[in-house]
Amino acid sequence: MRVALLLEELSTVHSIQIPAPYDMRTINLHLIQRGNSLILVDAGVNTESCWDGLVQGLHRLGFAVSDISCIVLTHSHIDHIGLLSRITSQDKVPVYAHPEAFHRLNKDQEFQAMRWTFFEELYESMGCGELGRSTVEGMRVAGRRRLSALASDNLHPIHSGDYIAGLSVLETPGHSPDHAMFIDYRQRLLFSGDMLIRHMPSNAMIEPNRMGQRLSTLVQYMASLEQCMKLGGMTAYPGHGQPITDLPALARLRLQRIRRRIHRIQQFIANGISVPVEIAVACYKELYVNDFSMVMSELIGCLDYLEAHHQVTKRKIGTVWHYQVTTSCNSNV
Repeated sequence: MRVALLLEELSTVHSIQIPAPYDMRTINLHLIQRGNSLILVDAGVNTESCWDGLVQGLHRLGFAVSDISCIVLTHSHIDHIGLLSRITSQDKVPVYAHPEAFHRLNKDQEFQAMRWTFFEELYESMGCGELGRSTVEGMRVAGRRRLSALASDNLHPIHSGDYIAGLSVLETPGHSPDHAMFIDYRQRLLFSGDMLIRHMPSNAMIEPNRMGQRLSTLVQYMASLEQCMKLGGMTAYPGHGQPITDLPALARLRLQRIRRRIHRIQQFIANGISVPVEIAVACYKELYVNDFSMVMSELIGCLDYLEAHHQVTKRKIGTVWHYQVTTSCNSNV
């Protein structure tokens, strides 16, 4: 038997980068070619330019959409699942995703309605007023017009330790509850989704679980960053921007940034700013309006962290939470 037959075939990574607005720079579609298999990591946005980019990128490699063997999803944010229905409608391609993504991919109406109510009540309790209400209304409108639900029989669950199409699964919640990375340990390749992006921080987005309870997404994200620090030298292919070759150092840098932000939030509270919306305006200034959801996710994550570590307490006055530092507060976060 030839030696080549004794070894798993090596992977070749082809990245299709679709120009994207704002800080994302690009939306990346990664194709892993291994022998006759062609694995697609994430499915971009639901636009003609993204679809054309995928079709043309495949054509340059001598493939067509029908040659995709399976799709693995790092998470279910709209810029990573946009072309799913279009691809799977042409062929019954298996889609592998974390179970926490299923009710989002299936457009579970009960879950969507619960999620909108969750954010409505959350933003009210943070004192966000009209900006919070208009943001939730925008979520409702966007949710109703988004792509059709993915058929359940296309979906296959993944968990840490699973081995899918030659890739090991590592759950990394925080940026989203269903975030996972895919690792080829043999070739030291990592498909990292939005866990880490070289040119910009990746936020831990506030989300409810399926019971409507707020997840401690920042705490989850920090734990996932610590996992990244242990992975050592790999080439990481993220969902946006350029590949990452210094993964542990970048993870450490992102953790340092988070700890500085937590400390800054703590100082605003110590100086007597107790209402979350007022902390947001003081800390983030115009970003509070220009990037409301991102700002509130980061702020609420910091408040949850401080509360969990007994460095702040809160009490509700009317419908709004007010925070204060504890008398025994240790400023080291």
